[in-house]
Amino acid sequence: MKLMILLPLLFSCAFLPAQSPVITSAVNFHPGDSLLLYHKHDASLAGFSPGPSGANVSWDFSAMDFNHPSVIVDTLFYLSPVGTPFYPVTLSADYSQSNLCRLLKTNPVDVRNEDYSYYLASADSLSFIGHWADNSGSEQWEDHCSNFIKELSFPFSHTDNYSDSFTRFFNDMSGSDEHYITGTYAVMADGYGSLITPDGTTIPDVLRLHAVESTRDSNGLFGITMYTRHIYRWYTPASKGFILSLEMDPGNSTVSLADYQKQTNESISLPEKMQQNNGISIYPNPNNGIFTIRSATPFSWIEIRNVLGEAVFRTDRSVYTQQQEFNISFLPAGIYFMRTGVAEKSSLSKFVIE
Repeated sequence: MKLMILLPLLFSCAFLPAQSPVITSAVNFHPGDSLLLYHKHDASLAGFSPGPSGANVSWDFSAMDFNHPSVIVDTLFYLSPVGTPFYPVTLSADYSQSNLCRLLKTNPVDVRNEDYSYYLASADSLSFIGHWADNSGSEQWEDHCSNFIKELSFPFSHTDNYSDSFTRFFNDMSGSDEHYITGTYAVMADGYGSLITPDGTTIPDVLRLHAVESTRDSNGLFGITMYTRHIYRWYTPASKGFILSLEMDPGNSTVSLADYQKQTNESISLPEKMQQNNGISIYPNPNNGIFTIRSATPFSWIEIRNVLGEAVFRTDRSVYTQQQEFNISFLPAGIYFMRTGVAEKSSLSKFVIE
């Protein structure tokens, strides 16, 4: 009799649906974290949709090409805001409540090509305070919220939702004048399941968040503009930040922007790679993070790894000349290996930051 009772219980447990993952503040970044963010914005995205909502969904984005030459690779560094150029207050931008800063370094050739985003991270939420782009010339702006944008709430699982209002001031110093912005930011966990990444990796226990940002933008040059953004992001409790983010075109249901937090834990044989120097020299070496590269041929991308083989910086935004000065003094002291190349051909050199 006991066996007859146990068997139905065992069969019923075997077919129970998977439970929704729960994301917590463990997905927040901390000072010292860094990653590579791949940004895609081309016509091929129009063929993709964010896929269905619901329980036990399998989202497949393996056909989304993040190796295309148009993909932009940015290096993100997370820092303490103390000591950053715009903390605590610059002009009318007040970032004094921030406890986390994200530095986006897009081009190591230009010392000023930097974008600082300020956040308030806590055990129950992650809020965006504002950001300041200091990219020189026409790409410089001041952006801050007097009523912060709550990007995440913790803990969060399937069907959880919230809506948050915000007030924002944006001053584009390239000439589009001041923007006074108000709006709402509503988030719902609309699905969970597994995600097949653009690299073809299947990640289980993924929670999808659907954010809807409704905005009223008042500007002296363009008047009042109303717009709505739909953003889908996939998270897993096992890693920091989102895995994949898709932003929809405001005019239709197609994808217009995609960000992929690409994994960079592949192993490399550093001594073997170093033998293939191919005319690359770095001077001075050691250095303080500011140095010149001399190459026998022009190159179009660089990648820097630490002694553990972890990628800590990559950029492929420019075609560099055979002699080029770089500034990566934001990296800590240590031994690094730098690959430079064109397309799939590359060379690797060792250098030291003191």
